[in-house]
Amino acid sequence: MTINFGRDYALLYDALNLGKDYEREAQFIVEKTISTLARDGPMSILDIGCGTGRHLEFLSRSFSRITGLDRSPDMAALAQHRVPHARIEVGDAGTVDLEEVFDVITAVFDVLSYQTTNNAAVHFFTSIRKHLAPGGVALVDFWHLPGLIADPPSTRATRGCVEGRHFLRVSSAAVDWVSATTEVSITTLQWGNSEMFNVVDEKHSMRAFLISEVVALAQLAGLRIDRSGGWLSNQDAKQSDWHAYVTLRHND
Repeated sequence: MTINFGRDYALLYDALNLGKDYEREAQFIVEKTISTLARDGPMSILDIGCGTGRHLEFLSRSFSRITGLDRSPDMAALAQHRVPHARIEVGDAGTVDLEEVFDVITAVFDVLSYQTTNNAAVHFFTSIRKHLAPGGVALVDFWHLPGLIADPPSTRATRGCVEGRHFLRVSSAAVDWVSATTEVSITTLQWGNSEMFNVVDEKHSMRAFLISEVVALAQLAGLRIDRSGGWLSNQDAKQSDWHAYVTLRHND
């Protein structure tokens, strides 16, 4: 079967990402967004692709109104449990209409890279524009094509244990360099008490972008790039950077 962020994957998600420094990433988001806004008082934020709410958990220190969006009901349920005072919605990043606007919008941990066609990317940016308040700022990260070329993805294995459930996750990747898309195949084996009780197969299609491509696609949606750089860096994106980011504003 092919599942993206289904129930079994969602339950293991945080264990699979134990090495990710969510607090540092949240601080980086705050530095690149709030500090550039010419306004005082309470701030609102929308986190597109909020996952289990780990970023929102730390971002709630800096924002008074917290909203998360994820296409997986299972991930959204975990986020709501983690950040009970937040509004958590289930929906697709390119089509959702929350009927409100936000001072800051984030879409991090490769949400843009799941938009593998130009059409999907434009819809994604159009949705950001629709939900971004006048004068607001959005921050988006993505797979950076030069970094992917310099260090192509390889087969990886991760092993761990969550609440007595052992797991082994093996991921492999096939890159189509013409379209700059990668199909990541993941098999996760889960067992307990020496018995295998679950095998989950997933496929994730991901796209790497040049920053110039992101600029062009965002412009088609009525957004302009305010700044760009390597992820968690105060410098321009380097050829070796696997991840890059941009901040965006209304093109008015």
